[in-house]
Amino acid sequence: MHLKILIVDDEEDILDIVEFTLNSFIPDNKIEIHRANSAASAISLLTQDSSINYTICDHNMPGGKGSEVLSFITQSNHQAKFLLCSTYTPQDLPIEYPNCFSYIQKPDISFHIEKFVKMMSLPKTERIYCPISIKILHLLGNAPAEVYIKLSDQKYLQCLSQDDIFSDHDFEKYESKKIKHLYLSQTSATDLIKSIEKSFLIIFEKKKLSIDEKTLVGHQIISELVKVVGFSPTTEIIIKKNISHTLTCIGKNPDLDKAWNLINSMGDYPSKLYMIQSYLCAFALEKLKWYSDATQFKLTLACFLQDITLNNLPLLKIYHYQEYLEKKDYFSSIDQKIFLDHPIKAKSVLEHFKEIPPDIDRIILDQHEMPDGNGFPRGLKASQISPISAVFILSGLVSKAILEIGSPQGLVFYLERFKTLGYNKGHYKEIFPVFNLLIKS
Repeated sequence: MHLKILIVDDEEDILDIVEFTLNSFIPDNKIEIHRANSAASAISLLTQDSSINYTICDHNMPGGKGSEVLSFITQSNHQAKFLLCSTYTPQDLPIEYPNCFSYIQKPDISFHIEKFVKMMSLPKTERIYCPISIKILHLLGNAPAEVYIKLSDQKYLQCLSQDDIFSDHDFEKYESKKIKHLYLSQTSATDLIKSIEKSFLIIFEKKKLSIDEKTLVGHQIISELVKVVGFSPTTEIIIKKNISHTLTCIGKNPDLDKAWNLINSMGDYPSKLYMIQSYLCAFALEKLKWYSDATQFKLTLACFLQDITLNNLPLLKIYHYQEYLEKKDYFSSIDQKIFLDHPIKAKSVLEHFKEIPPDIDRIILDQHEMPDGNGFPRGLKASQISPISAVFILSGLVSKAILEIGSPQGLVFYLERFKTLGYNKGHYKEIFPVFNLLIKS
């Protein structure tokens, strides 16, 4: 069944909203939409095309009322069914609309169009939505897929079609409304992955961006994709490419203070957390004389995958299990379970990789262990945690502290606090003094 729908309204914004909402609920291959901005132009289109199935029409328009369109349909025996789209309630419909098939009440257009689709027994499009930062859309320039704005957990409204320009004006509009993310959408995971891969490649072809900026943006794109659609051979390739670029960044900018300025200005949380942690791992390995490309790759991959199943930002910012216990009542029981399970879930993500560096699963699993054995999931003590896991855990704690205070400077208080928790004992003993060097540098 292929539908032809004519939308009639003198306001361009309303035409856009109705069209985008129809496209949200009806598969692309099932619908053809025509637009008119006056009663006269609507009648002209209906005269030319007798196959139009539905007309969604405003009441008051400068070029004539919607009732004129309905009269034409009735008198000409046109097959189109007429739906009034106005602020009127069903009880207050003007008397000029005795043969009105249905109505769409403004401003709740999405709700009424969904009812309209259900009434026709059409299959609703099951779409997949992946968050994308407006910064990234601005860098891309053109939408790699259809782009939606989130109205609620169940409702999304299309705001851009694929390849539409995301202009400076668009960026400023959403930023002024404090909207940081929109949503890429496709009707299948395969198509969404292709769109994300396209975005990734476009970003890395941008000559005006440094490798550092490209890496940060790349990670933001990838992390959201994996959370929405999981792993595929394509996502594995993209992740490994991005880790390789991260290592290039570290090699180019070994000075954390200089790297921090770029990370802080360009990145979003948690991507910049993982970049800082990757730098700190490299810093610690170098000072301990443990550095090798293989070890740094392993730790960097662990940085970017450790929270891959965790979406709650306040939970992402928790330092350790003791802090979680102090704050857990602020979170729902579901969020608490997700947090406590996420090291195990992150470890299971690695099973999708064809080639896994040795011990990386253990590093990720150990991320929330504490020196006194009161961490999770295994309750390991400082003497039971491997030296590499200890580097990873401490670098994570220090990275969160840097983001909290806004600079690598001023870490004295945090390092003293970590010391009282035992992060200078067992296999942490040799590693802890390295992070004191950040205060002196």
